[in-house]
Amino acid sequence: MKRSEIITEFLNLIDRSLDEYMVSSQAVEYENKLQQDLLHDIEFTTNNRERNKLCTKLHKHRKARRMHKDIEEETKLIVDFFSIQSHEKTIKDMKQMLGALRKVEKYHENRTYIRRVQDES
Repeated sequence: MKRSEIITEFLNLIDRSLDEYMVSSQAVEYENKLQQDLLHDIEFTTNNRERNKLCTKLHKHRKARRMHKDIEEETKLIVDFFSIQSHEKTIKDMKQMLGALRKVEKYHENRTYIRRVQDES
C-alpha cells in the first residue's frame, strides 16, 4: 500500500467519524424517545399477549440503541480530538502534503532517464 493511500484512509476515517457521530447521536435520541413510548405502552397495557409483544419490541430497540450508542462513543473521541482548532490546521496541512506526496509517487511510477552522454565505444 502506498503512503498516500494510508494517509487518505486516515483522512477518510476522520471525515466518516464526524458523519457517523451525527447519525448515531440522532439515532440514540430517537431510540430513547421510542423506549419511553414503549415503556408507557407496557405500563398501561392490560393484555398479557400484547405486553409480551411490546417487551420483545423494546428488547430489539434497546439492542439497536446500544449499537448506535457504541458508535457514538467511539466516534466522539475522534471528533472531539480533531475539532480542536489547532488540529483543524493540521488536517488542512495533511491534505496539502497528501497532494504533494501523490505527485511525487506519480513521478516515481513514470520515471524515465534521458542519457546525457552517448557511449562512443
